[in-house]
Amino acid sequence: MNLFEAIEAASGRGSGITFRHPDGTEDEESVANLLVSASRGAIELQRSGVAAGDVVALVGPAGLDLVTAWLAVLRVGAVPTLMAPPNQRQNAALWVAGMRHLASYTEASLVIVDGGVRPVIEAALGTADAAPRLLDLANLLSTERTATTAPPLRLRPDEVVLLQHSSGTTGLHKGVALTSHALLTQVELYAEALQLDPSRDRIASWLPVYHDMGLIACLVLPLVTGTDIIWVDNFEWARQPGLLLDAIARHRCTLCWLPNFAFHHLTSVAADEAWDLASVRLWTNCSEPVKQHSFDGFVERFRTCGVTEAALGSSYALAENTFAATQSIPGKAPRSRALPGDCRTTVTSSGHPLGRHEIEIRGADGKLMPEGEIGEIWLRTPCLMSGYFRRNAEALQDGWYGTGDLGLLDAGELFVCGRARDMAIVAGKNVFPEDVESILGQLDGLHPGRCVTFGVDDDDRGTQRLVALAEHSADTELDSKGRRALVRLARNRVAEEIGARLDELLIVGPNTLLKSSAGKLSRPRCRELYLSWGKANGGRKSP
Repeated sequence: MNLFEAIEAASGRGSGITFRHPDGTEDEESVANLLVSASRGAIELQRSGVAAGDVVALVGPAGLDLVTAWLAVLRVGAVPTLMAPPNQRQNAALWVAGMRHLASYTEASLVIVDGGVRPVIEAALGTADAAPRLLDLANLLSTERTATTAPPLRLRPDEVVLLQHSSGTTGLHKGVALTSHALLTQVELYAEALQLDPSRDRIASWLPVYHDMGLIACLVLPLVTGTDIIWVDNFEWARQPGLLLDAIARHRCTLCWLPNFAFHHLTSVAADEAWDLASVRLWTNCSEPVKQHSFDGFVERFRTCGVTEAALGSSYALAENTFAATQSIPGKAPRSRALPGDCRTTVTSSGHPLGRHEIEIRGADGKLMPEGEIGEIWLRTPCLMSGYFRRNAEALQDGWYGTGDLGLLDAGELFVCGRARDMAIVAGKNVFPEDVESILGQLDGLHPGRCVTFGVDDDDRGTQRLVALAEHSADTELDSKGRRALVRLARNRVAEEIGARLDELLIVGPNTLLKSSAGKLSRPRCRELYLSWGKANGGRKSP
């Protein structure tokens, strides 16, 4: 069975998708009806010259139309890939560069675009012969068709059926080619770990579908299992985090995935606002290293709304494994433990491996590390990608994939520490940026989740300097004296809690730090921004 056939089979259970707007109105449709519209759209794609195996990109705002178009591409046997639309909070030049890169390396034959962003897409891609053709989303979904169904779909489970992208936080995107077999195996094993019951579970999401967490956990998983989905727009959620809580309370949702920063963002809602959130049996922290203080602050804020520690969950997921590799046990809060040799710094569990998933921790020499020791996380699973799309380099080594993430295993649970490439080495001490960022995010006057840390080579000292950029809270006014006091406090806290020296902290205004297309802060881009300030100011680093 291929992916589209699995979705079609599950649609008979009567599941649906609801898209909730900021004003409280909703668009609702059954998956069965969306599939009918998708079959009509597949006819238009064929008329446009799209053939099985072609890559078709989709760029547009979240909503039922985008899902229908995605299904239409699947229906015709082409390979859909979702791309982030432009937005005002993202650096325009970086978005254009990313769009050109994606269109080039995927060799997309067609880009389905929402009419509102078409001029921007045209300007980004140009009019050269090699540029993909554009098709308006509205034209694709027009119901005026002479036929009502597309020709039979014949795709083998081992053929690439969709293309998702690594998050882009560490640079330009790489295409992850996924087969129906990998996707359907992921759904089977992850549903088992979640103890998913489509008859009683309902998923709430604000996550963009061009990111693996939104695409797999909040679209493919529910479509294949016949589970209802309630969505809010990711850009609207960023401005009004309470929209997600409104949706949960209104529809009695039971499952919700959030990256670590989103737990902080949700607590920014007004203190006098309240929701009934007791229906949620699992709030899964995923896509970033899990921080216990983020869980603690979330439960403290929403305990009176029905949130308990037992409803907290965690998962280690990556696009290269389709999505999840681990998941905590539902109903049991993830535990924390100290880092080896550092009793002051703790890490929180990302759960146990999914069924048929093997995880090893390896040292720099490739040898297995003892239990409880930190090394690179390696995976061997039936959900791994077939390879990076149109790249000749072998991604797997004897069936194993080296993630580039650092972690440790303890009693069968995976604890993720951070990215190997992001780790700073200061005077011989390994410093995980996430630890510094966690400390800074708890200081009054700084915006939680809006801090980045990185190492900068210092030739005079023969080591790296530890640098942090942090946005101050929107409601905080800091004069020079206040900034100096906050910097001193930050340095003292970092030294006390992790024994590291914070060489420089620059406090910047809201929306200064650069993000990836997935909405996460990008350390490499922020580091480049920091270095550019020095070049522009004769070596003095300031915005």
